[in-house]
Amino acid sequence: IEKSAAIMIAPAICAHNARVFMSRFEQSSFMLKNNLVFFLYEDDDIIHGAEETIKNAIVDFYHKQKPEVIFVVTSCLPEIVGEDIEAVVRQVRDVVKIPVLFIRTENFTNISSKQGMERALEALIELMDYPVQKIPHSVNIIGASAFRSFNTELFTVISKTGYSIHSVIPSHTDLNTLQKAPEASCNIILDRGALPLAEKMKEKYQM
Repeated sequence: IEKSAAIMIAPAICAHNARVFMSRFEQSSFMLKNNLVFFLYEDDDIIHGAEETIKNAIVDFYHKQKPEVIFVVTSCLPEIVGEDIEAVVRQVRDVVKIPVLFIRTENFTNISSKQGMERALEALIELMDYPVQKIPHSVNIIGASAFRSFNTELFTVISKTGYSIHSVIPSHTDLNTLQKAPEASCNIILDRGALPLAEKMKEKYQM
């Protein structure tokens, strides 16, 4: 998502794994921008708590980088010790005045990373506005693998049927595009991880 940033709150090993995962996309032929940064959760944070420090770090990052939207992503350790990151996010919203979304990705409740991917996509509904208009014969393409969908048979079929691509979510988009996503006539999802978001959009926007 253009002009966005994801701040992951994690110990060094989790941050390393996430960094390696993201570098695969950054170095691929798709050349996706790596907008993931880290708040490294250390021993002192476990003992004394780090909510105020995390809040100040996010606010400082906002003032320096000026993103249009921030995703605050947790990991196992801060969730296990009981850091109230969701409360921190609420406090940050009062200061920075941009959308700040909270996403839990603790892996001890699920052995698969798919749960975190579902939550990340589902959170995007918080960025969407009620449509001023509906655009006939337009579709949103939604899914974690959506960035691979250009120059595929799916796009060819859609164009041949007279439909237009309204947005590709979450890749190849920005805050403005996400806000207008409910203007599309319907959604096409590319993987099961996109289903919770699509179901919420159907319920909220009748699409």
